[in-house]
Amino acid sequence: MRIPRLAFPASLPQPAPGDVVALDAAESRHGLKSLRLAPGRQLELTGPWGLAPAVVEEAADKSRAQTLVVRLTGPFAAVGPADGPTLGLALVKGPRFDWAVEKAAELGAAALVPLLTARTAVQSPSGDAKRARWSRISEEARKQCGRCAPMAVSNPSTLSDWLSSNPPDPRFLLDPDGGPFPDGQGGPGALLVGPEGGLTEAERDMALAAGFAPASLGLLKLRAETAALAALSRWARS
Repeated sequence: MRIPRLAFPASLPQPAPGDVVALDAAESRHGLKSLRLAPGRQLELTGPWGLAPAVVEEAADKSRAQTLVVRLTGPFAAVGPADGPTLGLALVKGPRFDWAVEKAAELGAAALVPLLTARTAVQSPSGDAKRARWSRISEEARKQCGRCAPMAVSNPSTLSDWLSSNPPDPRFLLDPDGGPFPDGQGGPGALLVGPEGGLTEAERDMALAAGFAPASLGLLKLRAETAALAALSRWARS
């Protein structure tokens, strides 16, 4: 049987085996309503220190509040890379971008910046509603795969603003005419993926001037979100 997985409270100091932890309201609700956890049930908790085994000590499902208290039963195990690249990805329509957010979190991106470019096919989302949705998707993916550190998700940014924000080095622009992609690079860096229509010449020149080296994933022509995830997968050290 698959072991359910929840997250530690964000502000919690690092606990130790044997410690009792009260989960926050959202995690308690998910554990009780969706996972049907009861006292004695084993689970895993993920947080910035890694993944730890636990057992449910208390489970109270009241009409307006849920309480889930667990006890750690073993040490932390490190899961996933300590750091990864920042992904600048041109916005694509609807569920395809949601899917890209989910998979980028699973594949170890440290941060994701939705980009507005000259050929972006969707309008800029208004307010923080979209960012909140993408953050929820990212957090759910993080818990599911056991990743320790969350993936930061930014509000949509223009390409020029992101380039001027000093993304981490090394920097690569996915470009079918570029050199070989740096397989196994690992660690921090920045990956720029334009829209399916490609960056304009002016945008490409702007990226090159900002220190982005063109890199190709091969001969196949991939959708923007597919190219981004292929690059993240190949970035990770084996």
